[in-house]
Amino acid sequence: WISRRKQQSIGLTILPIFYNSDPEEFEELKKSIVIHIQETLQELGVERTGELSPFKIGKLKKDRLSELLLDTLCMLNDLTCSVVDSSYAPRGVTAELLEAQKKIISLQSELLECKQEKLDSVKTVVQSSVRETVKEEIKSFSAVVQIGTGGS
Repeated sequence: WISRRKQQSIGLTILPIFYNSDPEEFEELKKSIVIHIQETLQELGVERTGELSPFKIGKLKKDRLSELLLDTLCMLNDLTCSVVDSSYAPRGVTAELLEAQKKIISLQSELLECKQEKLDSVKTVVQSSVRETVKEEIKSFSAVVQIGTGGS
């Protein structure tokens, strides 16, 4: 690891930094890293990182080696920042989802209250209607009974 003072003196971004978690930016960063690795391997005369050795790397001039190291550190730092930043994205989405679910629950509660009020209203109307119908039927039955018993 490079000290913070050293990072500042060579212009590296110091973690934590929060990038815009743009997938296109991340893809561009990945492409630039792949190109950097391919070019470096080609310059060193190898095809894969497994073929590298201190002897092969030691053939580079100090200035070129320093440049490669700095480029690699900058890319690693950018990649790390992107990964750190992307780890915060799910938390934001989770918080938004939680808020949306709370709102849905609240709206469902309101709907349930409205339905309960309508049910109570219908219950009252039905009870009243049944009560009136029963009263009318009793009066009608009484009238028939009085007529049948001779009007007493």
